[in-house]
Amino acid sequence: MATIPFIQFSSLLLQYVGIPKTQLTSRPIPNRKAPIHDPVVDVSAGVIITLNAKEKETQRAPPIRCRHIAISTKEPFHGEVYDAFAWHIQRISRKHPELNITVDIYEQKQVGDFTAWMRDLGMITRPVKTAIDLRSDINRADLFNDGGMIDLVIPASAETDVEEHSDWLWDAYGQRPADKKFELASIMHHGHNTEHWTHLSKWSRLRLFRYFFISEHVAKKARSLLQSWGDKRDTRDASFEYIRTDVFIPILDFSSIIVPKELIPPRGLSRVAIQGNFDQYMRDYEGTFRDLVQSFEADPSAWGYLPLRSDDTSYKPDPRSTIPPFELHLLGGRGKLDIPKELQEVVKIHFNLEARKYWTILQTMHVILPAFSRGDEYYTSIASSTCHSAMQCNVPLLVTRRHRQAYTYLDDSVTIVRPQAISEVLAIKALRTDVMPELERAYAHNPILENDVKRMLAEGWRRPTSSFEAFKQRIWTKNDELVTRVLCGE
Repeated sequence: MATIPFIQFSSLLLQYVGIPKTQLTSRPIPNRKAPIHDPVVDVSAGVIITLNAKEKETQRAPPIRCRHIAISTKEPFHGEVYDAFAWHIQRISRKHPELNITVDIYEQKQVGDFTAWMRDLGMITRPVKTAIDLRSDINRADLFNDGGMIDLVIPASAETDVEEHSDWLWDAYGQRPADKKFELASIMHHGHNTEHWTHLSKWSRLRLFRYFFISEHVAKKARSLLQSWGDKRDTRDASFEYIRTDVFIPILDFSSIIVPKELIPPRGLSRVAIQGNFDQYMRDYEGTFRDLVQSFEADPSAWGYLPLRSDDTSYKPDPRSTIPPFELHLLGGRGKLDIPKELQEVVKIHFNLEARKYWTILQTMHVILPAFSRGDEYYTSIASSTCHSAMQCNVPLLVTRRHRQAYTYLDDSVTIVRPQAISEVLAIKALRTDVMPELERAYAHNPILENDVKRMLAEGWRRPTSSFEAFKQRIWTKNDELVTRVLCGE
């Protein structure tokens, strides 16, 4: 039997299925993570083409389906997340100005000043609007110069904003002409939070909804629950199985405010922070305080402090110490903490700071502690803001292997790994002094633990600025690829 050349065969195949060859050749090669039910390949040249990174940079603008994006929220504490998504949209827009891509942020008036600060830094370029503005903007045909309408609405925090927006947006969707419909997406922080899912079914049935998760372990938890809901009798017809899901790591470019650690005079580890609301349920403040008091009682000089005298209520810095006295900085916006009297001069409280000051202080830290509470949730279903906050500020994060297994985007170049047998406080003391009798007793009969401690000390606590910049470039490249797929409607 005669054989047909592949190029000729591909042309015949296209004619057979009734698709003009030019219709496929004008479409881009898909990302390998594109949904398996919507494959697109370019067979016009008889080969499947793979573009390298340089070729991707120079290829023509992608075919955009979602050109005008609206991000709306009433949540006052997640600005660094949805602003990061808006920033990546703007990166694509700057790369392809001919596409006239826009992103507008609609915030409640009581929302914090983070987005305003992002505008001051030039990272958010368009004026911030109010949530009421979105209700009038959603079906306006004169909102943009190109005559387009809002194509994608992102209720920024799924746990609070989806319920707030879903019903009235569905009404607005029904009022749109057939060729001017829009889609819905949201950013999910808590993989186990399903309370808003009852508002998704009308969108998911038409495959008009997608999720962005801010860590891989959150995505894993939520995807499992989506499959479970897809099997339930009362939610089976909602097609939860087909909700598109992606991971988006919200890390902004704070290079304009960061002082490279290499420019800071060499000094011992002395500035450590816990970032988060002043809530024991969220962060283990009480356990950290107990560990510090116990360690200070055993050896205050290791921390740069004098022993307590009979008339002292708080440890005082030792002026003869060769290492600056240790300081634990707590940066938060809600709640109240009881600081032990012994640590009144050790613990520094930064409460409810405006955004610029908050992030300026955080980037001066030497190490950031997760200090996780909430049992297993921060490792199985909830993403902590501490992780991406540390990366934005070029501050190494003290973690365990378990932490790294959950937050898979982290690596050795930006973290310090401690054994679980060693508390955060004891690890900081060891890294500060490079010696620790307590550790020797802990690993006396465990050579694997001993090797882990020695490795932690050998690697030290400093991480060069270049490591953070390379790490963030990798994250940004992946985020750009995701945002491009979203804009293309994949």
